[in-house]
Amino acid sequence: MEFKRTIIEFLDKDKYYLLILAGIIFGAVYINYIYSGTINNTDGLSDIGKISGISIDGRLLWKYIFVKRIKDVFILFLLSCTTFAMMSICLYMVYTGLCIGIVFCTTLISTGINAVAIFMAMFMPHYIMYIAAVVLMIKYISKKNTNIRKTAAYFVLILIIVTIGTMLEAFVNPVIMKSVLNQFSYI
Repeated sequence: MEFKRTIIEFLDKDKYYLLILAGIIFGAVYINYIYSGTINNTDGLSDIGKISGISIDGRLLWKYIFVKRIKDVFILFLLSCTTFAMMSICLYMVYTGLCIGIVFCTTLISTGINAVAIFMAMFMPHYIMYIAAVVLMIKYISKKNTNIRKTAAYFVLILIIVTIGTMLEAFVNPVIMKSVLNQFSYI
């Protein structure tokens, strides 16, 4: 009985990690088994070396990223104020894991062992901020807060965190990506 209670507590407390893991596994299975015949070493990311010669206008990139990320925040936050709050955040966790699994496996198939460094460069440092925003949103949902001032405070804080994340994604991440990509011989 104690063992069962421990498992239930673990699943309840860490369900978000498990949902991301389930998404990663499904994304990996999708790429490796369902989509396996269409990706090889000459497809997709093998042309990633062409990025090293491209100059990126950070302001235009930031505007694009900002609109995309803020739209996601608005949708998730609005859903978090409904009875579908937990379901929407759980689906978002599975979706995030699925994307991670697909991107990592595609990168691995295309670049081999270099995929680890490329994958880390793809998601740093901006995803630290995005993870913090999602954790804050989960904290808000779990408290079932109905106070309008606290809800507004959470929302503003999440917007600030995501805005900082979009700036890191637009201005810092391209520099990191170029640096990492320049380290590999296939570029």
